[in-house]
Amino acid sequence: MSTHFLIHDRVAAGGMGVVHAGTMVSAAGRRRVAIKRLTAEGEMSAAAHARLVAEARLVFQLTHRNICQVLDLGAGDQGAYIVMEFVDGLDLRALLRQLAAAGSSLDVASCVYVAREVAQALDYAHRRADDGGQPLALVHGDVTPGNILLSVEGEVKLTDFGIARALGTTAPGTHLVGGTPGYLPPESDAGVVDHRSDIYSLGVTLSTALTGLDPEEGFSPAALRRHRPEASADLDQAIRRMTASRPADRFLSAAEVEQTLALELARRYPSFTPSSLARIVRSHASGPADEAPSIGTLTSLTTAVRTDDPITIPDSPAALDPTPLLVPTATRTARASRRMRTGTWLAAGIALTAVAAVVFAAIWWTSDGPARAGRADATPLAALAPAPPPTVDAAPASAEPAPRPAARSRRTPAREKRAYITVNSIPWGAVYVDGKKVSDDTPLYRHALSAGRHEVKVFFPDRGTYSAPRRIDLSPGAVETLGFRP
Repeated sequence: MSTHFLIHDRVAAGGMGVVHAGTMVSAAGRRRVAIKRLTAEGEMSAAAHARLVAEARLVFQLTHRNICQVLDLGAGDQGAYIVMEFVDGLDLRALLRQLAAAGSSLDVASCVYVAREVAQALDYAHRRADDGGQPLALVHGDVTPGNILLSVEGEVKLTDFGIARALGTTAPGTHLVGGTPGYLPPESDAGVVDHRSDIYSLGVTLSTALTGLDPEEGFSPAALRRHRPEASADLDQAIRRMTASRPADRFLSAAEVEQTLALELARRYPSFTPSSLARIVRSHASGPADEAPSIGTLTSLTTAVRTDDPITIPDSPAALDPTPLLVPTATRTARASRRMRTGTWLAAGIALTAVAAVVFAAIWWTSDGPARAGRADATPLAALAPAPPPTVDAAPASAEPAPRPAARSRRTPAREKRAYITVNSIPWGAVYVDGKKVSDDTPLYRHALSAGRHEVKVFFPDRGTYSAPRRIDLSPGAVETLGFRP
Protein backbone atom coordinates (compact mmCIF):
# COMPACT_ATOMS: atom_id res chain seq x y z
CA MET A 1 0.00 0.00 0.00
CA SER A 2 1.44 3.35 -1.00
CA THR A 3 1.48 6.29 1.37
CA HIS A 4 -0.86 9.12 0.43
CA PHE A 5 -2.37 12.16 2.08
CA LEU A 6 -5.97 13.33 2.23
CA ILE A 7 -6.71 17.06 2.38
CA HIS A 8 -9.51 18.40 4.61
CA ASP A 9 -10.51 21.88 5.82
CA ARG A 10 -8.22 24.86 5.50
CA VAL A 11 -6.94 25.96 8.90
CA ALA A 12 -4.56 28.81 8.03
CA ALA A 13 -3.38 30.89 5.07
CA GLY A 14 -0.44 33.15 4.29
CA GLY A 15 0.93 35.16 1.42
CA MET A 16 2.08 32.25 -0.73
CA GLY A 17 0.87 29.18 1.16
CA VAL A 18 -2.16 27.60 2.79
CA VAL A 19 -2.36 24.98 5.57
CA HIS A 20 -5.02 22.24 5.58
CA ALA A 21 -5.88 19.59 8.10
CA GLY A 22 -5.14 16.22 6.55
CA THR A 23 -4.76 12.50 7.02
CA MET A 24 -1.71 10.40 6.25
CA VAL A 25 -2.75 6.93 5.06
CA SER A 26 -0.14 4.19 4.97
CA ALA A 27 0.31 0.50 5.69
CA ALA A 28 0.78 1.40 9.36
CA GLY A 29 -2.64 3.05 9.54
CA ARG A 30 -3.98 6.60 9.58
CA ARG A 31 -2.53 9.66 11.26
CA ARG A 32 -3.77 13.24 11.40
CA VAL A 33 -1.33 15.70 9.87
CA ALA A 34 -1.15 19.29 8.68
CA ILE A 35 -0.45 19.85 4.98
CA LYS A 36 1.17 23.12 3.91
CA ARG A 37 1.03 23.75 0.18
CA LEU A 38 1.54 26.66 -2.16
CA THR A 39 -1.37 28.78 -3.36
CA ALA A 40 -2.03 29.34 -7.04
CA GLU A 41 0.13 32.47 -6.91
CA GLY A 42 2.88 30.57 -5.14
CA GLU A 43 2.84 27.79 -7.73
CA MET A 44 3.82 30.36 -10.37
CA SER A 45 6.89 31.46 -8.39
CA ALA A 46 10.15 29.52 -8.51
CA ALA A 47 11.27 31.43 -5.41
CA ALA A 48 8.19 30.19 -3.54
CA HIS A 49 9.07 26.61 -4.51
CA ALA A 50 12.61 27.11 -3.28
CA ARG A 51 11.41 28.64 -0.03
CA LEU A 52 9.04 25.74 0.67
CA VAL A 53 11.75 23.16 -0.04
CA ALA A 54 14.34 25.05 2.02
CA GLU A 55 11.97 25.17 4.99
CA ALA A 56 11.20 21.46 4.79
CA ARG A 57 14.84 20.41 4.44
CA LEU A 58 15.83 22.67 7.31
CA VAL A 59 13.12 21.76 9.82
CA PHE A 60 13.38 18.06 8.94
CA GLN A 61 16.72 18.15 10.80
CA LEU A 62 15.10 19.56 13.95
CA THR A 63 13.60 17.07 16.41
CA HIS A 64 12.40 18.77 19.57
CA ARG A 65 9.18 18.63 21.57
CA ASN A 66 8.72 22.40 21.21
CA ILE A 67 9.19 22.49 17.41
CA CYS A 68 6.44 21.47 15.00
CA GLN A 69 7.94 18.46 13.20
CA VAL A 70 8.14 18.15 9.39
CA LEU A 71 7.23 14.60 8.34
CA ASP A 72 7.46 14.68 4.54
CA LEU A 73 7.87 16.81 1.42
CA GLY A 74 6.42 16.05 -1.96
CA ALA A 75 4.79 17.24 -5.16
CA GLY A 76 1.73 15.97 -6.99
CA ASP A 77 -1.33 17.07 -8.88
CA GLN A 78 -2.06 19.57 -6.09
CA GLY A 79 1.43 21.12 -6.32
CA ALA A 80 4.35 21.13 -3.87
CA TYR A 81 3.53 20.53 -0.22
CA ILE A 82 4.98 19.90 3.24
CA VAL A 83 3.45 17.35 5.61
CA MET A 84 3.78 18.49 9.21
CA GLU A 85 2.87 17.33 12.68
CA PHE A 86 -0.78 18.08 13.49
CA VAL A 87 -1.25 20.25 16.60
CA ASP A 88 -4.77 20.02 17.98
CA GLY A 89 -5.44 23.49 19.33
CA LEU A 90 -4.82 27.04 18.11
CA ASP A 91 -2.01 29.57 17.85
CA LEU A 92 -1.18 32.12 20.51
CA ARG A 93 -2.36 35.06 18.38
CA ALA A 94 -5.83 33.53 17.97
CA LEU A 95 -6.06 32.82 21.70
CA LEU A 96 -5.06 36.38 22.64
CA ARG A 97 -7.63 37.83 20.22
CA GLN A 98 -10.41 35.69 21.62
CA LEU A 99 -9.53 36.65 25.18
CA ALA A 100 -9.38 40.35 24.27
CA ALA A 101 -12.78 40.15 22.57
CA ALA A 102 -14.18 38.76 25.81
CA GLY A 103 -12.58 41.57 27.82
CA SER A 104 -10.04 39.22 29.37
CA SER A 105 -6.34 38.43 29.07
CA LEU A 106 -3.99 35.49 29.44
CA ASP A 107 -2.75 35.03 33.00
CA VAL A 108 0.86 35.91 33.75
CA ALA A 109 1.88 32.34 34.60
CA SER A 110 0.65 31.01 31.23
CA CYS A 111 2.45 33.81 29.37
CA VAL A 112 5.72 33.05 31.13
CA TYR A 113 5.31 29.32 30.56
CA VAL A 114 4.68 29.73 26.83
CA ALA A 115 7.72 32.00 26.47
CA ARG A 116 9.88 29.56 28.41
CA GLU A 117 8.87 26.68 26.10
CA VAL A 118 9.64 28.76 23.00
CA ALA A 119 13.01 29.70 24.51
CA GLN A 120 13.79 25.97 24.81
CA ALA A 121 12.94 25.49 21.12
CA LEU A 122 15.14 28.42 20.12
CA ASP A 123 18.04 27.22 22.26
CA TYR A 124 17.88 23.83 20.54
CA ALA A 125 17.63 25.36 17.05
CA HIS A 126 20.45 27.83 17.70
CA ARG A 127 22.78 25.03 18.88
CA ARG A 128 21.81 22.47 16.22
CA ALA A 129 24.66 21.06 14.15
CA ASP A 130 24.58 19.02 10.95
CA ASP A 131 25.64 15.39 10.69
CA GLY A 132 29.24 16.48 10.29
CA GLY A 133 29.20 18.43 13.54
CA GLN A 134 29.15 21.80 11.81
CA PRO A 135 26.84 24.29 13.63
CA LEU A 136 23.91 25.39 11.48
CA ALA A 137 23.92 28.84 13.10
CA LEU A 138 20.16 28.81 12.63
CA VAL A 139 18.05 31.93 13.15
CA HIS A 140 14.26 31.55 13.06
CA GLY A 141 13.62 35.13 12.01
CA ASP A 142 9.87 35.32 12.70
CA VAL A 143 9.08 34.51 16.35
CA THR A 144 5.56 35.91 16.73
CA PRO A 145 2.31 34.83 18.46
CA GLY A 146 0.99 33.56 15.11
CA ASN A 147 3.88 31.08 14.84
CA ILE A 148 3.45 29.64 18.34
CA LEU A 149 1.01 26.72 18.44
CA LEU A 150 -0.78 25.72 21.66
CA SER A 151 -2.31 22.26 21.94
CA VAL A 152 -5.27 21.11 23.99
CA GLU A 153 -2.77 19.09 26.07
CA GLY A 154 -0.83 22.20 27.08
CA GLU A 155 2.00 21.69 24.58
CA VAL A 156 3.79 24.68 23.03
CA LYS A 157 5.35 24.33 19.57
CA LEU A 158 7.24 26.84 17.44
CA THR A 159 6.46 26.60 13.73
CA ASP A 160 7.05 28.32 10.37
CA PHE A 161 10.80 28.33 9.78
CA GLY A 162 10.03 29.57 6.27
CA ILE A 163 12.36 32.58 6.49
CA ALA A 164 14.99 31.00 8.70
CA ARG A 165 18.60 31.17 7.66
CA ALA A 166 21.48 28.82 8.37
CA LEU A 167 25.26 28.76 7.95
CA GLY A 168 25.40 32.53 7.75
CA THR A 169 23.64 32.72 4.38
CA THR A 170 20.02 33.27 3.50
CA ALA A 171 18.23 30.07 2.46
CA PRO A 172 17.17 29.94 -1.20
CA GLY A 173 14.24 32.23 -1.91
CA THR A 174 14.07 33.63 1.64
CA HIS A 175 14.79 36.95 3.29
CA LEU A 176 14.98 37.62 7.00
CA VAL A 177 13.66 41.11 6.39
CA GLY A 178 10.39 39.39 5.49
CA GLY A 179 9.61 38.94 9.19
CA THR A 180 6.60 40.46 10.92
CA PRO A 181 6.85 44.25 11.47
CA GLY A 182 6.91 45.20 15.13
CA TYR A 183 8.65 41.96 16.13
CA LEU A 184 11.86 42.55 14.16
CA PRO A 185 14.88 43.83 16.10
CA PRO A 186 16.44 47.19 15.16
CA GLU A 187 19.51 45.56 13.60
CA SER A 188 17.35 43.77 10.99
CA ASP A 189 17.11 47.03 9.04
CA ALA A 190 20.80 46.65 8.24
CA GLY A 191 20.48 42.90 7.62
CA VAL A 192 22.89 42.08 10.49
CA VAL A 193 21.17 39.44 12.61
CA ASP A 194 22.08 36.47 14.80
CA HIS A 195 20.46 34.36 17.51
CA ARG A 196 19.93 37.46 19.66
CA SER A 197 17.44 38.68 17.06
CA ASP A 198 15.19 35.75 17.98
CA ILE A 199 15.60 36.67 21.66
CA TYR A 200 14.35 40.19 20.86
CA SER A 201 11.33 38.83 18.98
CA LEU A 202 10.51 36.47 21.84
CA GLY A 203 10.67 39.37 24.29
CA VAL A 204 8.21 41.37 22.17
CA THR A 205 5.96 38.30 21.90
CA LEU A 206 5.97 37.85 25.68
CA SER A 207 5.17 41.53 26.19
CA THR A 208 2.35 41.30 23.66
CA ALA A 209 0.86 38.29 25.42
CA LEU A 210 0.94 40.11 28.76
CA THR A 211 -0.30 43.54 27.67
CA GLY A 212 -2.42 42.76 24.61
CA LEU A 213 -0.83 45.71 22.78
CA ASP A 214 -0.01 45.45 19.08
CA PRO A 215 3.76 46.00 18.65
CA GLU A 216 3.21 47.21 15.09
CA GLU A 217 1.67 50.34 16.60
CA GLY A 218 4.80 50.94 18.65
CA PHE A 219 6.56 48.75 21.19
CA SER A 220 7.50 49.97 24.65
CA PRO A 221 8.87 47.68 27.37
CA ALA A 222 7.54 50.15 29.97
CA ALA A 223 3.97 49.18 29.04
CA LEU A 224 4.13 46.03 31.17
CA ARG A 225 4.04 47.83 34.51
CA ARG A 226 1.08 49.95 33.39
CA HIS A 227 -1.07 47.12 32.02
CA ARG A 228 -0.05 44.21 34.28
CA PRO A 229 0.88 45.65 37.67
CA GLU A 230 0.74 42.16 39.18
CA ALA A 231 3.76 41.15 37.10
CA SER A 232 6.97 41.04 39.13
CA ALA A 233 9.84 43.47 38.82
CA ASP A 234 12.07 40.54 37.81
CA LEU A 235 9.81 39.72 34.85
CA ASP A 236 9.74 43.35 33.81
CA GLN A 237 13.53 43.46 33.95
CA ALA A 238 13.81 40.24 31.92
CA ILE A 239 11.60 41.64 29.13
CA ARG A 240 13.58 44.89 29.07
CA ARG A 241 16.79 42.91 28.70
CA MET A 242 15.35 40.65 25.97
CA THR A 243 14.21 43.68 23.95
CA ALA A 244 17.26 45.88 24.45
CA SER A 245 18.06 47.97 21.35
CA ARG A 246 21.68 46.86 21.32
CA PRO A 247 22.19 43.09 20.83
CA ALA A 248 25.11 43.19 23.28
CA ASP A 249 22.74 44.27 26.06
CA ARG A 250 20.42 41.27 25.60
CA PHE A 251 20.68 37.80 27.08
CA LEU A 252 23.66 35.90 25.78
CA SER A 253 21.58 32.91 24.68
CA ALA A 254 18.08 31.51 24.55
CA ALA A 255 19.18 29.04 27.23
CA GLU A 256 19.76 31.97 29.59
CA VAL A 257 16.28 33.27 28.77
CA GLU A 258 14.79 29.84 29.49
CA GLN A 259 16.56 29.64 32.86
CA THR A 260 15.36 33.12 33.84
CA LEU A 261 11.74 32.36 32.95
CA ALA A 262 11.89 28.93 34.61
CA LEU A 263 13.07 30.57 37.81
CA GLU A 264 10.23 33.09 37.57
CA LEU A 265 7.72 30.24 37.32
CA ALA A 266 9.26 28.33 40.22
CA ARG A 267 9.42 31.36 42.47
CA ARG A 268 6.02 32.93 41.91
CA TYR A 269 3.84 30.27 40.29
CA PRO A 270 5.02 26.93 41.75
CA SER A 271 1.59 25.32 41.32
CA PHE A 272 1.40 26.05 37.56
CA THR A 273 1.40 22.99 35.30
CA PRO A 274 0.87 22.50 31.54
CA SER A 275 -2.67 21.33 32.35
CA SER A 276 -3.40 24.89 33.49
CA LEU A 277 -2.72 26.13 29.97
CA ALA A 278 -4.49 23.11 28.46
CA ARG A 279 -7.76 24.07 30.16
CA ILE A 280 -7.59 27.55 28.64
CA VAL A 281 -6.79 26.24 25.16
CA ARG A 282 -9.57 23.64 25.24
CA SER A 283 -12.12 26.31 26.14
CA HIS A 284 -11.13 28.49 23.15
CA ALA A 285 -9.97 26.06 20.45
CA SER A 286 -13.51 25.70 19.08
CA GLY A 287 -14.22 29.42 18.85
CA PRO A 288 -15.25 31.48 15.79
CA ALA A 289 -13.77 30.29 12.51
CA ASP A 290 -11.97 33.55 11.79
CA GLU A 291 -10.28 33.50 15.21
CA ALA A 292 -9.84 29.79 16.01
CA PRO A 293 -9.89 27.60 12.90
CA SER A 294 -11.58 24.22 13.20
CA ILE A 295 -8.37 22.41 14.05
CA GLY A 296 -9.15 18.87 15.11
CA THR A 297 -12.51 18.67 13.26
CA LEU A 298 -12.17 16.60 10.08
CA THR A 299 -14.88 16.86 7.43
CA SER A 300 -15.51 14.44 4.57
CA LEU A 301 -12.44 13.47 2.58
CA THR A 302 -12.25 15.53 -0.57
CA THR A 303 -8.92 15.35 -2.37
CA ALA A 304 -5.94 13.02 -2.26
CA VAL A 305 -2.35 14.17 -2.79
CA ARG A 306 -0.37 11.07 -3.66
CA THR A 307 3.38 10.62 -3.27
CA ASP A 308 3.64 7.78 -5.78
CA ASP A 309 5.02 10.06 -8.49
CA PRO A 310 8.65 11.23 -8.51
CA ILE A 311 9.18 14.43 -6.55
CA THR A 312 10.21 17.30 -8.82
CA ILE A 313 10.56 20.94 -7.87
CA PRO A 314 11.29 22.96 -11.04
CA ASP A 315 13.94 25.68 -11.02
CA SER A 316 14.84 24.96 -7.41
CA PRO A 317 18.50 24.97 -6.35
CA ALA A 318 17.48 22.76 -3.43
CA ALA A 319 15.55 20.19 -5.49
CA LEU A 320 14.94 16.84 -3.88
CA ASP A 321 16.01 13.49 -5.25
CA PRO A 322 13.17 12.17 -7.46
CA THR A 323 12.68 8.94 -5.51
CA PRO A 324 9.16 7.45 -5.71
CA LEU A 325 7.77 6.11 -2.45
CA LEU A 326 5.85 3.31 -4.19
CA VAL A 327 7.68 -0.05 -4.04
CA PRO A 328 7.13 -2.47 -6.98
CA THR A 329 4.93 -5.47 -6.22
CA ALA A 330 7.69 -8.04 -6.83
CA THR A 331 10.01 -6.21 -4.48
CA ARG A 332 7.33 -6.02 -1.80
CA THR A 333 6.68 -9.77 -2.14
CA ALA A 334 10.37 -10.59 -1.76
CA ARG A 335 10.68 -8.31 1.23
CA ALA A 336 7.59 -9.87 2.84
CA SER A 337 9.07 -13.37 2.34
CA ARG A 338 12.33 -12.30 3.98
CA ARG A 339 10.42 -10.70 6.86
CA MET A 340 8.42 -13.94 7.33
CA ARG A 341 11.57 -16.05 7.47
CA THR A 342 13.22 -13.56 9.80
CA GLY A 343 10.11 -13.55 12.00
CA THR A 344 10.15 -17.37 12.24
CA TRP A 345 13.77 -17.43 13.39
CA LEU A 346 13.10 -14.54 15.77
CA ALA A 347 10.14 -16.36 17.34
CA ALA A 348 12.26 -19.48 17.83
CA GLY A 349 15.00 -17.42 19.42
CA ILE A 350 12.55 -15.75 21.80
CA ALA A 351 11.14 -19.16 22.83
CA LEU A 352 14.62 -20.55 23.58
CA THR A 353 15.48 -17.40 25.53
CA ALA A 354 12.31 -17.76 27.61
CA VAL A 355 13.13 -21.40 28.45
CA ALA A 356 16.67 -20.44 29.44
CA ALA A 357 15.32 -17.64 31.61
CA VAL A 358 13.00 -20.04 33.47
CA VAL A 359 15.81 -22.52 34.09
CA PHE A 360 18.14 -19.75 35.22
CA ALA A 361 15.49 -18.34 37.56
CA ALA A 362 14.98 -21.77 39.16
CA ILE A 363 18.71 -22.18 39.71
CA TRP A 364 18.97 -18.66 41.13
CA TRP A 365 16.15 -19.17 43.64
CA THR A 366 17.44 -22.55 44.83
CA SER A 367 20.94 -21.13 45.25
CA ASP A 368 19.84 -18.39 47.66
CA GLY A 369 19.75 -15.84 44.82
CA PRO A 370 17.25 -13.42 46.42
CA ALA A 371 19.25 -13.30 49.63
CA ARG A 372 22.44 -12.67 47.70
CA ALA A 373 20.87 -9.89 45.65
CA GLY A 374 20.00 -7.98 48.79
CA ARG A 375 23.48 -8.19 50.36
CA ALA A 376 26.27 -5.71 49.81
CA ASP A 377 28.70 -8.56 49.07
CA ALA A 378 26.47 -10.24 46.47
CA THR A 379 28.40 -12.39 44.05
CA PRO A 380 28.20 -11.76 40.30
CA LEU A 381 25.34 -13.38 38.38
CA ALA A 382 27.77 -15.62 36.53
CA ALA A 383 28.80 -17.23 39.83
CA LEU A 384 25.29 -18.01 41.08
CA ALA A 385 25.18 -21.61 39.80
CA PRO A 386 25.11 -24.06 42.74
CA ALA A 387 28.47 -25.51 43.71
CA PRO A 388 29.00 -29.15 44.79
CA PRO A 389 28.19 -29.62 48.49
CA PRO A 390 31.28 -29.42 50.69
CA THR A 391 32.52 -32.48 52.57
CA VAL A 392 31.82 -32.11 56.30
CA ASP A 393 32.32 -34.25 59.33
CA ALA A 394 29.28 -36.06 60.62
CA ALA A 395 27.63 -34.21 63.45
CA PRO A 396 25.10 -35.35 66.06
CA ALA A 397 21.50 -35.09 64.91
CA SER A 398 20.77 -32.67 67.72
CA ALA A 399 23.44 -30.23 66.60
CA GLU A 400 22.05 -26.77 65.71
CA PRO A 401 22.98 -25.33 62.27
CA ALA A 402 25.61 -22.62 62.34
CA PRO A 403 24.07 -19.14 62.25
CA ARG A 404 24.44 -17.29 58.94
CA PRO A 405 26.62 -14.17 59.15
CA ALA A 406 24.60 -11.00 59.23
CA ALA A 407 24.54 -9.04 55.97
CA ARG A 408 26.80 -6.05 56.03
CA SER A 409 25.04 -2.68 55.84
CA ARG A 410 26.00 -0.30 53.06
CA ARG A 411 25.20 2.71 55.21
CA THR A 412 27.87 4.39 57.23
CA PRO A 413 27.06 5.77 60.69
CA ALA A 414 27.43 9.35 59.40
CA ARG A 415 24.99 8.78 56.53
CA GLU A 416 22.45 7.17 58.86
CA LYS A 417 22.28 10.43 60.84
CA ARG A 418 21.53 12.56 57.77
CA ALA A 419 18.07 13.98 56.95
CA TYR A 420 16.73 16.24 54.19
CA ILE A 421 14.41 19.22 53.80
CA THR A 422 12.70 20.70 50.73
CA VAL A 423 11.57 24.32 51.08
CA ASN A 424 9.29 26.39 48.84
CA SER A 425 7.59 29.74 49.32
CA ILE A 426 5.18 32.21 47.71
CA PRO A 427 6.69 34.62 46.81
CA TRP A 428 10.27 33.41 46.54
CA GLY A 429 12.77 34.09 49.30
CA ALA A 430 16.09 33.17 50.90
CA VAL A 431 16.18 30.10 53.19
CA TYR A 432 17.71 30.24 56.67
CA VAL A 433 18.37 27.16 58.83
CA ASP A 434 19.34 27.68 62.47
CA GLY A 435 20.01 31.34 61.71
CA LYS A 436 22.36 30.63 58.78
CA LYS A 437 21.42 31.29 55.13
CA VAL A 438 21.61 28.06 53.12
CA SER A 439 20.03 29.25 49.86
CA ASP A 440 19.59 32.63 48.14
CA ASP A 441 16.18 31.69 46.77
CA THR A 442 13.43 29.12 46.80
CA PRO A 443 12.61 26.43 45.84
CA LEU A 444 15.31 24.52 47.72
CA TYR A 445 15.35 20.77 47.02
CA ARG A 446 16.63 18.00 49.35
CA HIS A 447 18.98 20.07 51.45
CA ALA A 448 20.99 17.74 53.72
CA LEU A 449 20.92 18.33 57.50
CA SER A 450 21.93 16.35 60.54
CA ALA A 451 19.15 14.49 62.31
CA GLY A 452 17.68 16.38 65.22
CA ARG A 453 15.91 19.67 65.88
CA HIS A 454 16.27 22.64 63.51
CA GLU A 455 14.66 26.04 62.97
CA VAL A 456 13.79 27.05 59.38
CA LYS A 457 12.56 30.43 58.11
CA VAL A 458 12.43 32.37 54.84
CA PHE A 459 13.36 35.99 54.16
CA PHE A 460 11.25 37.72 51.47
CA PRO A 461 13.39 40.40 49.72
CA ASP A 462 10.39 41.97 47.96
CA ARG A 463 8.77 42.67 51.33
CA GLY A 464 11.84 42.98 53.53
CA THR A 465 10.37 40.59 56.12
CA TYR A 466 10.90 37.10 57.48
CA SER A 467 8.35 34.34 57.68
CA ALA A 468 7.36 32.87 61.00
CA PRO A 469 10.06 30.34 62.01
CA ARG A 470 9.26 26.63 61.82
CA ARG A 471 10.84 24.19 64.28
CA ILE A 472 11.15 20.61 63.07
CA ASP A 473 12.51 17.37 64.52
CA LEU A 474 14.21 15.27 61.85
CA SER A 475 14.77 11.57 62.36
CA PRO A 476 17.65 9.85 60.49
CA GLY A 477 16.81 9.44 56.79
CA ALA A 478 13.69 11.62 56.97
CA VAL A 479 12.66 13.96 54.13
CA GLU A 480 10.59 16.95 55.28
CA THR A 481 8.80 19.38 52.91
CA LEU A 482 8.03 22.89 54.16
CA GLY A 483 6.03 25.73 52.61
CA PHE A 484 6.15 29.40 53.68
CA ARG A 485 4.22 32.61 53.10
CA PRO A 486 4.88 36.11 54.49
